[in-house]
Amino acid sequence: MLKKSIFLLFILLIPFLLFANEIFNISLDKREIFEGENIKLSVELSESIKDSDIFQLPKIEDFLVLSKRNYRKNGQYTYEYIITPKTSGFFTIPSVTVYDADQKEVVSSPIEVHVLKTQKVQANYTMSDENTFVKAYVDTEVAYVNQQVYYTLEFATRYDLHSNPSYILPMFKDFWKNKSNVKSGYELIGGENYFTFKVTTQLYPMRDGNIIIDSSLVEVKYLNNKNKYTFKTNPIKIKVFSLPQKNIPENFTGAVGKYYITSSINKINVKVNEPVNLTIHIKGNGNINSITEPVFELSSDIKKYATFVNIDTDEVISSKKFRCILIPLISGKKNIPEITFSYFDPDFKSYVVTKSSPIVFNVNPGVYDRKQDNKNNNADIIQETFKPVKDNIKIKQYKRYLVKNKLFMLILFLFAMFAICSFIYRIIIIYIERDHEKMQKIKAYKKSVQYLNASYENLCKEEQVNFYTNLDFALKTFLQSKTSVGYMNMSKREIEINLNEIDMDPELIKEISGILKECETFKFKSVKADVLEMNKYYYKTKYIIKELRKYYE
Repeated sequence: MLKKSIFLLFILLIPFLLFANEIFNISLDKREIFEGENIKLSVELSESIKDSDIFQLPKIEDFLVLSKRNYRKNGQYTYEYIITPKTSGFFTIPSVTVYDADQKEVVSSPIEVHVLKTQKVQANYTMSDENTFVKAYVDTEVAYVNQQVYYTLEFATRYDLHSNPSYILPMFKDFWKNKSNVKSGYELIGGENYFTFKVTTQLYPMRDGNIIIDSSLVEVKYLNNKNKYTFKTNPIKIKVFSLPQKNIPENFTGAVGKYYITSSINKINVKVNEPVNLTIHIKGNGNINSITEPVFELSSDIKKYATFVNIDTDEVISSKKFRCILIPLISGKKNIPEITFSYFDPDFKSYVVTKSSPIVFNVNPGVYDRKQDNKNNNADIIQETFKPVKDNIKIKQYKRYLVKNKLFMLILFLFAMFAICSFIYRIIIIYIERDHEKMQKIKAYKKSVQYLNASYENLCKEEQVNFYTNLDFALKTFLQSKTSVGYMNMSKREIEINLNEIDMDPELIKEISGILKECETFKFKSVKADVLEMNKYYYKTKYIIKELRKYYE
């Protein structure tokens, strides 16, 4: 028994014994790459190496260093560099020399790297300087009302960033929009490696005519640079056509794109009064939120109950499911007719009618007993729940041996104490290193939300003075938290001047000024405000706070 315990302890100590002999090592995660691709160079030094905590990588002639990170773990310093080759060919990462505590040389081995040539990819960007690009574009500049349009804001840079860019999108007036999708990573552009940041938004025009999408703003902060830099895209013009008025199907409800419809039930053999779940599934690449439940007729001996809706949105294909319960009242063969759905196809410039297949199910004689069905279902659930317990009962055979083995319990206790201490240490480090400025911003944002929620309660109760007071406080508190300027004691005109000085979007300043003017008008005067106007300004303030929060964080 003692031999087994010693062997177990030796196995646990092997990683630490091996690690003690490793004092200096340089490695690459890949030895063969394509031109423009990144590789990770790792340098590991033990504490016995002189100045291991301030190691500087010598210049590598054939590579660019894109970023660096370092950390200390288990008495070892690790430096990780993301590097990229300047051109294709065979290259050597030269050996690096360091010194131990006794001034003895420790030399790493050189590393061979093969860089393959790759085809250059051209991209049409709006140039801001030779290393940073920004643009906004749509996938089509001509569309129909309610047709899906992709708006993309794209930023690319070769510089190292302090954090991901912050951005503010246009208001998208006259558009219905879905939630934006954000992607970031490295891409090859014109044979050079760039960090790219893309924000894609699905838009659906709500009216015909020429619609202008205003400029987007991108703000970045580069590594080792305290200044923030703002980039502005050009506005985009979209021509929107109304839908044709000829040959409109009777059941057309405004869907534009490409769709198909299916229908299904959960069982085909039931009893009288037994529920049948009918699911109508519509899938396509248009404004799925605007689609309503298709209308269809059932025979008088089938009763239809309330419909539940489930939406699944995606970048390319979205779907909407309508689930309802049908109750057959009489036995016999029952039919659910084909369900039609119509949409306008912008590619063919015509209306299309699609249909689901009809469904037949059998209603057997005899009345459905709901209580008995519930009992059967519960019995099945209990049986499945206790089955794993029977399969794992053998663990009791080892319980006594493990508890009585003192060495095992000691090792288990030490591991538990190590885990607890590591957790406490991590919590302390997070508390010390946390961003106090960011915490203050979050706290101030929550305060502005409290004022906003209070204004909504006032709106529901039609408490005019309190509503405009809390709305005014909500907007000013939020702006103060983002710019560190005391807006609470400033006039509307002073706020406008200050916001112009920090280069805020003029459209946003105009909206903010309008809200503050509305608050001043009705907060101190006995003029009766319209409830609909109060509701409009509430949602406008809520939207501005949401958009500005994304821009400043």
